[in-house]
Amino acid sequence: MSQYDDDNDVVGDGPGLPTVSNTENTTVNITDYPINYADPNSPTEGAQELQDALTEDEQSLVVLDPSHPLMVRYQEALKQHLLKREEKLSIQLREADNELKKIRDRREALGVTLYNLQQELARHQMLLEKEHDRFGEINQDRQRIDQDIKHIKEKHAKKKDEHDTQMRQTLETQKERDVLQRRLHYMNKAKNDIRGDLSTMRRATEKVDSEVTKLEADKRVQDLFVDRLVQQVDMLREQISMYEYQLRIQMEETKNIKHTLVEARLESETLELETKQLMQNWNSCLIGIR
Repeated sequence: MSQYDDDNDVVGDGPGLPTVSNTENTTVNITDYPINYADPNSPTEGAQELQDALTEDEQSLVVLDPSHPLMVRYQEALKQHLLKREEKLSIQLREADNELKKIRDRREALGVTLYNLQQELARHQMLLEKEHDRFGEINQDRQRIDQDIKHIKEKHAKKKDEHDTQMRQTLETQKERDVLQRRLHYMNKAKNDIRGDLSTMRRATEKVDSEVTKLEADKRVQDLFVDRLVQQVDMLREQISMYEYQLRIQMEETKNIKHTLVEARLESETLELETKQLMQNWNSCLIGIR
């Protein structure tokens, strides 16, 4: 608080007004009438109050001119009071200016802070919109991935069914191939047996021919024996012809069986390749699902 905060320090304790006398030597003290010197802008109001306070006898008092010697002391006191009042008001004005400056500085700082907060809010709103867009894209990607996984599972189930079917067909083909291989083995064995029998018969025929040749020299002696031997030779030849015919048939069957085995082997290899391809596709699907 300033030393001039109390207005009564000057007005209440100021110097007393000078006294004047009228023609009848009646003395009146002007300080008996309260004039408000603290408000220099309203002198007429103080005079009006003074005029109202005076009686008819008192209104006959002489009003001193401001340049009167008796008014010098009072005017000096009033001047000092007004100067102090002015100094006090100047100090209050400076304090008010300083406070206003502080308020303006705070307002500017608050404005800068508010602007920065608005900028930060706008940036966060942009980030939020970007995150919303990104969330929408991620959601679309997730839905697309779910659809892809669904298609992959359907393809996987279809491929699994195809693989199971191919495996069953492969097992059946392998069984048929094993049966054909066993039949081929038996046919080869029978062919070898027939070839052995034919060789034996041929040797027997050669032997019979040699005996016939030998017996022809003694034909007249052994006609009955020769006729019997000729019959045996004819029978052997018919058997040889029959065996040769059977051999040709068996060779044709062997050839057909070999051809069938070749086709079965090719089909088996094809099935194995398809099975490997299906297994590779199966592994690729599993890797894709993982």
